Amino acid sequence: MWLIWMTTILLLSSEATANRIWESIYQDLDATYSCFKILNGTHEFGCRADFTGNVGLLRVVNSSADLTRLTTSGERQSVVAVVPRQWFTVDTLQRLERMTADPDQGDVKGVILMLPDEDWGPDEAFQYSEDDSCPNRWSSFYRSDPASAEFRYCPKTPWNPAGTGMFKRSWSFPIILLKNQTQIDDLVNCHHQYNSAGAEGPWPRCAAQMKTFMSAAGNSEICWRRSQRQNLLATQTGAFCSPMGSTNLFSTWLPPAAAPAPAAETVLVAARTDGATMFDRLAPGADSAVVGMVALMAAARAMADLAPPQNTNTNVMFMLFSGESFDYIGSDRMVYDMSLGKFPPQAVVPDDEKAGSKRRPSPMRLSNVSYYLELNQLARGTPLFLHSDPVTRRKNPQVDSKVRELMDGLRTYADPGRYNVPLAEPAPGTPLPPSSLHALLRGNDTVPGLVVTDHNQSYTNSFFHSVYDVRSTVSTGGDLTELADRLSRLAQVVASAAYGLATGQTAPDVTVDKKWVADLLECYLVRANCSLFRDAMDSEMSDKTLTRLWQKNRPLPTYVSVAGQATMHSYLMRLTHNVLSRWTGETLANVTNADKCRNDTDRIYSHRWLIRQLENGTLSGYCTRSLVELSSAVSPAFEMDDYDWSSGDHPTWAESQWIGFELRIFLMPSLGHELLHLLLGLTVTLLAIGLVLLAERRGHLLFESPRLRPLRSAGAGGQYGSLTEPVAT
Repeated sequence: MWLIWMTTILLLSSEATANRIWESIYQDLDATYSCFKILNGTHEFGCRADFTGNVGLLRVVNSSADLTRLTTSGERQSVVAVVPRQWFTVDTLQRLERMTADPDQGDVKGVILMLPDEDWGPDEAFQYSEDDSCPNRWSSFYRSDPASAEFRYCPKTPWNPAGTGMFKRSWSFPIILLKNQTQIDDLVNCHHQYNSAGAEGPWPRCAAQMKTFMSAAGNSEICWRRSQRQNLLATQTGAFCSPMGSTNLFSTWLPPAAAPAPAAETVLVAARTDGATMFDRLAPGADSAVVGMVALMAAARAMADLAPPQNTNTNVMFMLFSGESFDYIGSDRMVYDMSLGKFPPQAVVPDDEKAGSKRRPSPMRLSNVSYYLELNQLARGTPLFLHSDPVTRRKNPQVDSKVRELMDGLRTYADPGRYNVPLAEPAPGTPLPPSSLHALLRGNDTVPGLVVTDHNQSYTNSFFHSVYDVRSTVSTGGDLTELADRLSRLAQVVASAAYGLATGQTAPDVTVDKKWVADLLECYLVRANCSLFRDAMDSEMSDKTLTRLWQKNRPLPTYVSVAGQATMHSYLMRLTHNVLSRWTGETLANVTNADKCRNDTDRIYSHRWLIRQLENGTLSGYCTRSLVELSSAVSPAFEMDDYDWSSGDHPTWAESQWIGFELRIFLMPSLGHELLHLLLGLTVTLLAIGLVLLAERRGHLLFESPRLRPLRSAGAGGQYGSLTEPVAT
């Protein structure tokens, strides 16, 4: 027994010793914000990494001279470049790639971007967007319309002049963004202490190891087929990549017409919910997505408080699209479902359901959209511009007339005597900017639509789809009061115009709670652990395991990520769903538990059991009935067996699978030092083997017992007794 205890103690002590040795060799750094790989039907984008990890000596680049010295020094060594934000450019990364391709230069194994929190503030001289100069150019309405060749691929002034296309390129090395100032200091100090002398300096030297291996390769078609084959063989989900997407969220002013009555004409008001960057868990999307989303939610709540006149035949729908950063995934899916008579999804009758057993809405078609109004980037600039498509307006006088009606409806309530929102039209012949309206026009070019945005000929947002599109760049000194006021007045204009277009009557005074709008901005731009979100949780979002993930003093990222999995964007959409249900629906006072809140026979209304967190930390549930619903925001390309992945008919974006991200620094010895240790190890091993062989050959001499001696045979009969017998004492 004592032997077992001693063995256990030795094993535990050896494990603890191994951990201490590991900690003394490596220092782990935060690798949360790492560049990852995405794919479409023809290409792959993002960062590649070796399966076993990328290791290189640290080289800090703080100036043009540092970069030139690194790329032309002739040091044939593996390096990891460390750069501040001003040197994190496409040109820098391309020079590092050319250095790797040159056999006479070193090999760049990775890049670390130093971006502490104080470097995220607004800077008028600094412009940086990771997206294309013409976002979503390959899914534009003008790409496939023969009458609009003059606008194809943004041949004139690009919409996004700050666009670098950085996250729509393929990089041959991993890239990690490091925010923690203490860790940045440790990394820089390690470089200065051990690496500042360059190739002639003494050893050891400071090195970094980056582990960010991505499973996918090639394009979405190849990766998706491999994943499907892997699913069949190993019953794994998404072995190599998964489709990107999430859910669309929509609500209506009036209950939709119940089947079999035809769907009503509809004023469709839309915004997007997602932004994008090249770094995982880091897509703030302040002006790219959040501002338009909050304005729409404020208009939807204001509209819910307006009682409709009798015999109102036109409805108003508020739609939040997901995945619009990637060829309009959400809006493309809505158009596709409408073409099949499957929108809203609540209108679809399952095969196993008895006809008429549930009250369902009638299917809605794109032809039912009488007006379309999209709220895009809104945080900067006065006036706001009303963009439309000049091609369809020239081609179809009816479309032009309805677009004019929509403009006039907005101007009526934007007048200084009403809600005072300055509006303007862009210059004649200006093409439609990147927006979800492109997806609708590709499905039906008779949809009359407007896009409300803060830019005329090009984006005023110099940080579109970048890590810098944060609260401080859309507010004055971080104060959201003025922005909340402007969005509140715009919401009043939108709700009033929608009311007028739907009813043909002048809208009554519309009230918007500016404090509520400011609180919404806080939830999406400052901290997810906010009062509105805590007031509208559901059973899953209130679970302690999950609250630890989303109840943070920072906002949830807006990157759409992969469909059908628990992602930060899925949490964002659930909370948004709950907030809209809470504030546009009604609370059923007599329903006291989740089971009684369910209604399985009515698909017109949505019944949700929500949970609020009280001031003392306890949870209290309540039942809401609203017209807020969800629909799929996943490209149909992944559901078609014979889809042509290079056709461009539908988005084909997928995200690579990965295990995790790791970043650590350590001291690397010289090659001679490593060879010396190798030779010493081999020598000790050979000596040990020799000693073991010697002990085995001389074992009878070394280990003969004085208490035992061999016996001779028992006699001629060939019978033997026992092999040994005790020696007489």
